Amino acid sequence: MKKILFLLFSLSLFFSFSFAYTQPQVTSAINQVMSRYDENTQLLKLNAVIPKIGRMQLANPPKEIWDLLKQIEFAVRERINMVLSSQVELEVSPLSVLEQEMFDEMNIYRARKWLPPLVLNQKLNQAAQILADDMAKQWYFDHVSPQWIGFVQRLNLVDYKFSYVSENLWVGGNDALLIIDLWSKSPVHEKNLYSTDAKEVWVAYETVKQNRVAVYASPK
Repeated sequence: MKKILFLLFSLSLFFSFSFAYTQPQVTSAINQVMSRYDENTQLLKLNAVIPKIGRMQLANPPKEIWDLLKQIEFAVRERINMVLSSQVELEVSPLSVLEQEMFDEMNIYRARKWLPPLVLNQKLNQAAQILADDMAKQWYFDHVSPQWIGFVQRLNLVDYKFSYVSENLWVGGNDALLIIDLWSKSPVHEKNLYSTDAKEVWVAYETVKQNRVAVYASPK
């Protein structure tokens, strides 16, 4: 990590005196950074580079330096996605009994608002299950993992091209009716549950921590 920071600092000094660079120079700089990582690099260590780049950007460097840092950041994020892809095993499975109950209750509540029912989508199954399982594995409860992996990255992993996406989370308990009822009384969760933009959904359930992830989306 110190070598990477030194490299970024050196690049900053270089471009502070030379406000022009060629594409080969940019490519070379990116390759130097990315060569430090292989596909076995831990995501936490890899992701730690991004906020450091961000702090350099916040220092308001000349545009040429900022552009270079941004390209390096994109390259780091792309490598994060590569590492994540190599670690995730995607499986498609039918709804479990508890998931089916959640799905049914969602559409019952939507029918009360005169909204069309949501349709199941197997790719959303994969994306939802990734988050449900990862929250249990890493002991967190959030839409974004400690490695900054959010729904956009998860949907990219399963090749779901979306025009709309949102998520509702829940942990603990098996009363689907109660969960949907509480979601409907929360402004943020209610907005997702009753979204007129959402056409498809999947509700993943994880048995260890009892994490539930509802992914609402519309294909592009």
